[in-house]
This record gives sequence, C-alpha cells and structure tokens, in this order.
Amino acid sequence: MKKHHPDTTENKTYCLLLAAGLGERMGEIGKFLPKPLWPVFDKTLLEMQINYALDLNSNFKIDHLFINTHKNHQQIHQFLLEKQLLSNVTLLHEPELLDIGGAIHNLAARPSINYDGNLLVINSDQFLFFDFSTLKNALLELSLKLTPVILFGIDVDTHLGHNELQLKNQCYLSAIRKNSEIPRSTKSILTYSGMSLIKLNALAPVSGKSPFFTSVANYLDKNILIKTISNSEAEYWDFGTLPRYYHSVCKLFDLLTKKNCSIFVNFLKNHHCFTPSKLSAALSSYGLTDNTTPHLLNFSAYPCAIADKGPSGTGNHFRIILQQACADDASTVIDHHQGLYYRKIKTAIPY
Repeated sequence: MKKHHPDTTENKTYCLLLAAGLGERMGEIGKFLPKPLWPVFDKTLLEMQINYALDLNSNFKIDHLFINTHKNHQQIHQFLLEKQLLSNVTLLHEPELLDIGGAIHNLAARPSINYDGNLLVINSDQFLFFDFSTLKNALLELSLKLTPVILFGIDVDTHLGHNELQLKNQCYLSAIRKNSEIPRSTKSILTYSGMSLIKLNALAPVSGKSPFFTSVANYLDKNILIKTISNSEAEYWDFGTLPRYYHSVCKLFDLLTKKNCSIFVNFLKNHHCFTPSKLSAALSSYGLTDNTTPHLLNFSAYPCAIADKGPSGTGNHFRIILQQACADDASTVIDHHQGLYYRKIKTAIPY
C-alpha cells in the first residue's frame, strides 16, 4: 500500500486543457483558424483559458497545466511561444487524434505521473464560473473513493443544442440523451459543462484512441457523480460552435456596453481582455477607426474601417472580423450566415 505523503504524485492535481479538436463545428473559418485561437475582443480563447486555470490555482492548487493539440499543433505552439506562455504549460501533441478519453490516458501514462494524482479537465471553448471551493469538496469526495470521476453539470436552455445528462439516485449519471431526442416543449436541461475531476489511479490504463464515456467516465460500469452547479451562483459561457461563439460574443458586448454586472465581464477586466476605448456603445462597434460603421466588432490587431461585403450589420446582427497576419496569403474567408470574417494579410499595414 502506498503511503500518503505531501510530495508524492498521488496528492498532486494536474489540469488538462482540451485543445485538439478539428474545428469542424466552426464553419468555413474553422478550417483556417484553430478554435483555441479564436479571439474574444483582445485575447484568444486559449489565453483566456490559461488565465482561467491560473485563477483556479489561487483557490485550488494545480501542480501543472497541460494542453493537448493535434491538427494545428505548430500554429498553437508558435502562438504560445510568441505570447511567452510556454513556461506555464506543457503541450501534448497527438499525431493521431486520441479523442478525450485517449487524451486523458495519454497524460496519465506519462512517467512523471504514472496514473497517480488527480486531474481537472476543462475545454478550451467553455467557461464555468462558480464558487471554486466546490472543487475542494469534490477532491475530498474523490479521496474518499465515493466516485472515480466527478462531472460538473449546469442547466441550459434546450434550444442551444446541448445533450442532456440523465441521473439515477439524483446524483449519478445513468444516461446521456441527444438533444435531437429531447421534446421541444422541454425548456431547460442538465448538461455536462465540459469540466470534470478524475482520480487517475481509479482508471484502468488504455492506450490509443478512446471516448471519454468509455475509458474514463463509463457510467454503465461505475458510479459517475454529477455535481450540479446552481445557475443562481454561477455563469456558464460556451463558444464551442459557430452559433454559440457568435451568441456569446454578442451577449458579452451587450454586457460591456451597458456596464452590467457579470462574473465573466469582471474576468475580462481583470485579465485585460478588452480595451475600453475601443468600445462604442452608440454605434454598437468595437475596434474601429472611422466611428461610422455600426454593428461591427473588429477583434483583429489591426485598425479597420470597413468590412467585406456580406451581412449588412443592421438591427441586432453584428459582423465580427477575425484577422491574422500571414506571410504568403492575402485571402479572406467569410461566413455570411454568422457575419464572421477571417482575413489573412501579408503585412500589418491597415487596409
């Protein structure tokens, strides 16, 4: 039997930030711009998630942060290098996409970890803000071996497209119902927030690709505890699909311009994720130079006065510009339905 000791890996907690997706749910632009590098005002989702993990660390000790990558590994590596963030994280490149279960086992099998300790898993496109002391209580439940895996659930509107967690004994996962199977009369459902806490030595080692609900949170074989986070005490933000990204950005902009109280807005302020002087409540715009174009949000690093032809941006429909310098391509990718633009330009000279 292992002796518990403060310095052993058994008492350590690691964090895995999932960033190895193919970007298929982000439309045409997702083929060119990795989802973790999609901007929300002045910072990318990846930067914000690293800040989020560091904030967690001040309340809930995380010994090391890992980020898994696949398709756009070099692009993400170069970005972190330029932002001087590599000293804070370890990248786990997957030449073959391992799925979420496989990514967790790939980390757990590292010689320095060897299936010891605890693992907090978060998605690069979802943010759950709540009383982080809940994580300490969850860690205690893991140590008492009441469950090998804890999933954090949150109530969401059914129309947003999330799948539903179904429970037994009011707290253990019994089934997952696809959103398409949920009656349209159902207003809200309990869904998985993308955050989980795992006791690594409770896992049976698996190599290669494997789904999360097969090799990690197999609710048909084990009691997988669901901790439901109350909506009255939390905020859940999802940027995981093109419509959800667009909806979340528009909602954030509305909160910023109206100066409404929000946990996420405070997070953005604390980590300098937006520049107040770029906000124009009168025009419902951000980051423009001409102050005449309404309903246009420019998240690029370059001044912009006008967008390409596309949605008019009238009414409540925003156009959003995502822009990145590129040495050998001056193409523009447009998603007309959502009003999103992604420019690759040869220089940093304003166009």
